[in-house]
Amino acid sequence: MGLAGTIRTLRVVAVGHVTHDRYGEDLVPGGCAYFGARAALELGAAVRLLTAVGEDICLAEALTGMETVILTGSATTVFTNEYPPGQPRQQIVETQAPVIPLGALPT
Repeated sequence: MGLAGTIRTLRVVAVGHVTHDRYGEDLVPGGCAYFGARAALELGAAVRLLTAVGEDICLAEALTGMETVILTGSATTVFTNEYPPGQPRQQIVETQAPVIPLGALPT
């Protein structure tokens, strides 16, 4: 079995916050768990994502194609990214989703 076949049989569990990343007026999906899950999915792996978001989640369509376990709380984590000229990126946490308890991990 080649690499492509190996990846198709790979099962990935990603755990972490799917975030709203703000760039000016635009919101895009973000967060390490989201990017890891999306990359594995695009490579053909079966993906399960455990995340916590708020009822204000507006990027849920970005989770299409992966099995999700979503814990809902009061807010979705929002990062604002600013790029001042000649300076490093500044990232501000506007809101934070609830903690993901260990007991929520899928079997």
